[in-house]
Formats: sequence, C-alpha cells, structure tokens
Amino acid sequence: TSRILLAPDPAPVVEMMAEKGVLDHLLPRATGPGRLATLVRLENEFDHPADAIRRLAAILEGDRATAIELGGTLRLSRKESGRLGDILAYRGQTNPRMGIRDQRAMIYRIGADLFRDFVLIDGSDDGDDRSELWRTADDWSPVSFPLKGVDVLALGVPKGPETGRYLTAVENWWIAENFRPDRDACLAQLKKLVS
Repeated sequence: TSRILLAPDPAPVVEMMAEKGVLDHLLPRATGPGRLATLVRLENEFDHPADAIRRLAAILEGDRATAIELGGTLRLSRKESGRLGDILAYRGQTNPRMGIRDQRAMIYRIGADLFRDFVLIDGSDDGDDRSELWRTADDWSPVSFPLKGVDVLALGVPKGPETGRYLTAVENWWIAENFRPDRDACLAQLKKLVS
C-alpha cells in the first residue's frame, strides 16, 4: 500500500482499485479516493514531499478508532497509527479564513508538521486556497512558554493536579495574548489567579 501511495501520481491507480472493488476489500473505510489527486497537486504546489500516511488519510473517512483498526491491518507502527489518528480526528480544523492568531495557536499546540498535514488534507477536501496558512507554518517559529511548575509551587500551591491547572490557565491566557507576554507578565497573571 505504501509503495502505491508514494508513487508520483497514485490517484489513477487508487481510482482504478476503487472501480474494480479492490479498495473495498483492502481499505473498506476508503470512501474518498478522488481527494488524492487534489492532495498530490497541493503537495507539488507547496513543494512538500509525498507522505504515505497523509495520502492514506486523504482517501479515508473515520476517526482514531479507524486509525487503530487500520494500523493493525496495514502493520503500521504505533507512531504512524497515532499520526493517522490525529489527521482523521482533527480533519477540517483549518480554513482560509483562520486569523493569524488562530494559526499560530494551532501550530504551537500541534507543531508545524501536523499543521501542514491539516492544511494539505483540508485543502484536498474543499479545494480552497490555503497558501497563507502554509506561509505561516514556514515563517513563524513558536516561542516557549516562559513558566514551569516550580513557578506555581513557589507561590505556595501544593504539588499535584492544581499545579497543572494553574499552568494551563496561564498558558491559555498567554496564547490568547498572541504569545506576547514575557515571563514577568506571565508571573503576574499567575499570581493574580493564585490569589
């Protein structure tokens, strides 16, 4: 399956497999082989290498359970099954009307590589131009959240789940502020929440 999907233009072969009923037997969840041609075009347009897992996701409908099931059938590694599950579970998360803040927040949370997967998969689903989103993934380097658990503990919060809740709350605020607040501002926000 990987060899077919990594061909320079696998769409005609996959379409033929669908017409002959082979795809139903091999990949019963493959209901969108037509999207593959669009995905290959977008990979070429963005000069992005072919990827068997992304191309597999393009022809599938399903969710994480689908990825786990197929992972066993196709003998995918745990990492490959996990990535396939991520793509299937969050398909449709990008759109050309996403603001730059939302794009950066998504890249920060999931990483630029998975964001690019979504841009390509979602573009193959609806055909909308996502070149601005692609540029964001290429141009923006996410920064590191300036606080750690020790900062919460230093304010007298007991070690445990509450520490994580405070950190997450400040991190969400920091992301909503477009990653601009520095360490001092984040500490001030943390102190406000703790008090």
